[in-house]
Amino acid sequence: TTVRTLFAIAVHTKGSDGKSLPIIQADIPQAFLQAEIDVPQYIMLPKGITVNPVYTALDTADWDNRIVRLLRSLYGLKSAPQIWNKMLNEILVDDLKLKRAASDSCLYHYRDDDGWILLCTEVDDLVITGTNEKKIESIRQYLFKRFEKSGMKDWGPIKSFLGINIAYDREAGRLEMDVADKIKKLFEQHPILWRARPKRTPLPPDGPLPTNYVYSSEERNYLRSYLTEHYASIVGALIYSCITCRPDIAFAIGRTSRGMHNPTEEHVRQLEHLVGYMRNFPHLKLIYHRGGSAVADHLSHLSEKDTALTSLSSRKFRDGPVDPAFGMSDSDYAGSATPGRKSISGYCFFVYCNLVTWKSKLQPLTAGSTHEAELISMSFAADEAVWIRRLLLEVGFAIPGVHHIRSRPDDDDDDVFPAVETQTESWIASMRPTWLLGDNQSAIFTAGNPETSQRSKHLEIRWFRIRDYIRDLTLRVRHIPTQHNIADFFTKSLQGMDSFDKHRQSLMGRQDFSPWKSIPESEA
Repeated sequence: TTVRTLFAIAVHTKGSDGKSLPIIQADIPQAFLQAEIDVPQYIMLPKGITVNPVYTALDTADWDNRIVRLLRSLYGLKSAPQIWNKMLNEILVDDLKLKRAASDSCLYHYRDDDGWILLCTEVDDLVITGTNEKKIESIRQYLFKRFEKSGMKDWGPIKSFLGINIAYDREAGRLEMDVADKIKKLFEQHPILWRARPKRTPLPPDGPLPTNYVYSSEERNYLRSYLTEHYASIVGALIYSCITCRPDIAFAIGRTSRGMHNPTEEHVRQLEHLVGYMRNFPHLKLIYHRGGSAVADHLSHLSEKDTALTSLSSRKFRDGPVDPAFGMSDSDYAGSATPGRKSISGYCFFVYCNLVTWKSKLQPLTAGSTHEAELISMSFAADEAVWIRRLLLEVGFAIPGVHHIRSRPDDDDDDVFPAVETQTESWIASMRPTWLLGDNQSAIFTAGNPETSQRSKHLEIRWFRIRDYIRDLTLRVRHIPTQHNIADFFTKSLQGMDSFDKHRQSLMGRQDFSPWKSIPESEA
């Protein structure tokens, strides 16, 4: 989520050349071998490795069974990731003078008179963006000098990150992410998956799964037996695709992942349908726009009907920067396909109208009504909204929607609102309450009114924490019609152009959603 937020900020912000900010990717080679051991650790030399013998009486021709002390970290040590992270943090904080974010320990930021930078780390991969070109160049020179012996070479415009293919057009303000290579690799590892019939949606409509398939019963039984045997491997690969840049399969992943340890026939048939969808649409991308996205048009339409939402639309709100973040939440009450008749929560959040986080989750308790299910779902979404808001406030210097106010004016200072350039330590970051949109009036009323009612007095206290967020002006909840609630995508198996296709475009951006011309089964 933090990396996607960094991408959204870079795409939205224009640099001195009028283009979106550059995004640089760097890779530190042999990272775990760079750090020195901070506590004494010993290993026995593996077979085939010998050193100069100390005791000549020992036969060390085949195996030197002595114990040696490690001077540097090795791949395979349990403490290797932590040791490397400590070293990288010392480099970034102590040597390069960056500041580690409190909201996410993988995010670092820096600001001076020349501009700002944001740096995100993932083990040995670094993603950097910002307006301070001098500082970015100094980071590059330092890292190349520090890891010169390791042959550090990877530094340039981002093209891939953690298996995600990235295409970034700075001039157009458009960034595309996809995991087509991961999906292609999955089908290469399991060629039998090509036998799954192509599907237009990740899951069939809610209700009994259809049994009439065009291919023969023998083919169907062979495919399903293979899916049962390799169920965890296939679902695990699809889970990674879902959490990186494929929100269109989030609900299907939630359903199929419930059978990871003991898949039933229903789970296998659901996975078969999902595999058919991935065969049909392996190429879909998660796209970030600087302007003119489908979500921006959606918000503009909502603000025409509800003027309170005008601060979300750049077309309607002209008095200042638009709110940088907003979210939507929804639930599906006691679906017949869920175990124990538990409801499903779903939410999605956008930064500058670009999707940065989403979730489809089975609720931990059985809700007694739609009102309870919506309130629980709204509580989950509120926690995520508070974290995103805290992250944006911490890097507020990069967010036009974050302004600064004086915490307590000095008594001898008549100018309560001096220019932004004269900010001091007495100034604090502030932002308008973050919008959380839902389609249930009763849940919104309960969240915004601290009263005890017959319908909700039995719920646990944690589901009412959203009231504190609203009271402190951290969040603001608002009702929107069900057909305009994009989070509905994560709570049920939608079908058709008016629901599935429309919400998929709002989430993933405008692109060609035509099915991919897959490899014929005879060539698979």
